[in-house]
Amino acid sequence: FIPTSTIVNEARFGWFKDRLYDPYNPALIPPQTGSLGISVNNTPVGAATDYDRLNPSENRFQYSDNLSWNLGKHAVKFGFDYMATQDYTKLLRQEFGNYLYGTFAAFALDFSGVRSATGTGNYNTFQQRFGNRVIDTTLHDYDFYIQDQFRITPRLTLNYGVRYEYTSIPQPSQVNPDYPATGQIHSPGNNWAPRFSMSYAITPKTVVRGGFGMFYARFQSGLIQNLFTGNGLYQQFVSIQPTQAGAPIFPNILQSAAGLPLGSVDLQVADNNFRNPYTLQTDLTVERELTPTLGVSASYIYSRGVQLFTTRDLNLGDPGPNTTFRVNDASGNQVGTFTTQTYLAANKVDRRYGRIWQVENGGQSWYNG
Repeated sequence: FIPTSTIVNEARFGWFKDRLYDPYNPALIPPQTGSLGISVNNTPVGAATDYDRLNPSENRFQYSDNLSWNLGKHAVKFGFDYMATQDYTKLLRQEFGNYLYGTFAAFALDFSGVRSATGTGNYNTFQQRFGNRVIDTTLHDYDFYIQDQFRITPRLTLNYGVRYEYTSIPQPSQVNPDYPATGQIHSPGNNWAPRFSMSYAITPKTVVRGGFGMFYARFQSGLIQNLFTGNGLYQQFVSIQPTQAGAPIFPNILQSAAGLPLGSVDLQVADNNFRNPYTLQTDLTVERELTPTLGVSASYIYSRGVQLFTTRDLNLGDPGPNTTFRVNDASGNQVGTFTTQTYLAANKVDRRYGRIWQVENGGQSWYNG
C-alpha cells in the first residue's frame, strides 16, 4: 500500500506446512531379532529404533508488517513480525529396546544364548523408553525493529537501528517433584539487537564500507520438546547395565520402568537462565577502482558466537581414582597403557537417577576471515 509518495507499507501473511511421517516397514525388520534395536560399536545391525514416527507435523503461521518512510536525507523503516510455530510429534525412540555391544563377538555370544561368566548378558548397555508418544508444542515469536539510512553527504552514508525479539515458550505439563526445574523453561525478555553500518567514499574511486550487527538465534522446537519429555515422567528413558538387578537377557525387553534399580532413569532440565544464543558480526571492506572495468577489494570478517547451547551432567559427582587401560595391537598383544580419570556411580550427587542433563548456554565460538 502506497498512501503517499514517500511512504510504502508492506504487509505479509504466510502459512507453512511440513509433515514427515515414516511408517514401520515390515520388509525391513530382521526376522531373527524383530523390532529390537541392536548396535555393535556404534554400528546399527538391528531394526531402526525411531519407527514408526511422525516427526514432525508442523504448522507455522506468520504475519509481518513493514513501513518505509523517506524523509529527506533519512530513509526510515520499522515494523513487526509475529510467528506461531506448532510442532506435533508422535514418536517414542527405543520403544522396543536397544542393546549396545562393544564387539561382534559379544553380540554373537548373546545371539547364541551363551551367558557371561556371571550368568548375565554380554552387552554393554540396554536402553528403552516408556511413556507418552505424543508431544504437541507451540512457540510464539514476537519481533520489532526500527532502522534509519542517513545520507549525511554524497560521500558518507550511515545505517543504524535496533531489533527486539521475544519468544513465548510453552511450559511442561508435568513436573518431577524431585527436580522442580523440570517444570520451568525460561523465556528471556532482554533480546535487544543493535545494528550499524557505514559507507564512505574516500575518493571517487576508493570506498570504505563497514558494519556491526547482533543477531539472535530462534529456539528450536526439538529442543523444547526434549525438555518436555526429559522429566522422567512424560517419558522415561531407561539405561541399564547387564550386572544390575532387573536387567533383561537378550532378546527380551522390559515391560515397564517400575522396579528397576536406582540410577536407571535419566533426566533433562533447562538452566534457570536459559536464553537465546546470539552472534556478534562485523566486517570492514576497502574497494578501489583500477580501471572502468576492473576493481579490487580487501575485506575482513569477524563473527563471535555467544551463549551457544551446551549440556552438562549435574549428577556427575566428584571424580574417582585414575584407571589404567591396556593398549593392544591388532593381535591383542599389549603395547602400552593409557591412564585417565574416571567417575563412579557411587559418587553421583543423586543416586536415584542416572544422568541429569542440564541444557545451558556455556559455549562460545570465534571466526576470523
